[in-house]
Amino acid sequence: MSYNFREIEKKWQNKWYQEGTFNAKDDFTKKKWYGLIEFPYPSGQGLHVGHPRSYTALDIIARKKRMEGYNVLYPIGFDAFGLERLIQQTQNTTNGHNGYLFNYSKRA
Repeated sequence: MSYNFREIEKKWQNKWYQEGTFNAKDDFTKKKWYGLIEFPYPSGQGLHVGHPRSYTALDIIARKKRMEGYNVLYPIGFDAFGLERLIQQTQNTTNGHNGYLFNYSKRA
């Protein structure tokens, strides 16, 4: 049995879009809740099971707070450094990790 990701993803993305599941709302009458967690390493170097554990735990708490009626800001929900940038970097250097650090150190 194969996973038809195109069909399944399209189905759920359409449902979430129609219902506004992930729409941001400006409702300043709600109590505020802010959850912050560090970003994963942009190179992916050194990732281990402790990383998704902590991200998953805070994601659960943020979702619970939304369900309780809080106005939640939880900024880990995006790829801050970009997978496309990482792919390009690793393809254009002999050692992707070292090149990645070198390229970002030039911008500092």
